Amino acid sequence: MRYQLLSDIGGFTYWLLIKFCKSDLEQELAKDKWARNILIFVILFSFVMYLSVNFQ
Repeated sequence: MRYQLLSDIGGFTYWLLIKFCKSDLEQELAKDKWARNILIFVILFSFVMYLSVNFQ
């Protein structure tokens, strides 16, 4: 997969913040959920960039 790192970061973020560590991390990092994981990563990255620009 081309965006493996972004998908893994997004899956970990989803597992940590949304699922509150109640599910299996390996299941959240599965290849069938890569689109959701990349979307979560992009949303988180956009939010962090917004905060960094807004409070600079």
